[in-house]
Amino acid sequence: MYSSLVRAQNTFGFFTTVAGFLALVIALSDLIAPRTPSVGTIKTTNVQVTKQVFVYVTAEWPSVQPGHASSPSSNATNQAVIWDTIITSPSADHLQNIGPIAMKKLRKSAEGKSIDPSRGLLRLKNQKPKYQITHPSGRIAEAKDVTLRLHYNVQPWVGILTWNQDRDYGLWERLKGGVSKKFALPALKKKEGQKA
Repeated sequence: MYSSLVRAQNTFGFFTTVAGFLALVIALSDLIAPRTPSVGTIKTTNVQVTKQVFVYVTAEWPSVQPGHASSPSSNATNQAVIWDTIITSPSADHLQNIGPIAMKKLRKSAEGKSIDPSRGLLRLKNQKPKYQITHPSGRIAEAKDVTLRLHYNVQPWVGILTWNQDRDYGLWERLKGGVSKKFALPALKKKEGQKA
């Protein structure tokens, strides 16, 4: 009844209970850290508990009913990611895929320096898309009512993986703005001599 195996199982069970409780406390502590993102600035107030923020921009436009070139479908919206980036916290820089010599040089060069205050600020102007927009139908030119929308995903070390918030939750505020005005995609360029 009190063999070494039973004692090892009891010790392991106690360890996993304590580790699970600590992970729960860490996850719940993220709920009390305020988040106040806004257009032009994706900001978390406690970078020690945040592993990274994934930021991306999508192009969205209404689907068109088959056979009706101008009438939009009642419940379908097309969405394509056109640009993204990952903002890591300073404590997550060791996750970069670099060798030990390069990491040693990086740490040595960073000694005594403060964290760049512009870290995490995105300033995009005339940014070209990273990804091409495609559609299964192959027809995307001249799409109307296209909007660009900014999205973000907070990925903590332990806790809730949060995506775009469309409303406020306690100290976490929703993203204000982040949607462009509607525009139309351009027509395809035709080669000379090609019939319309």
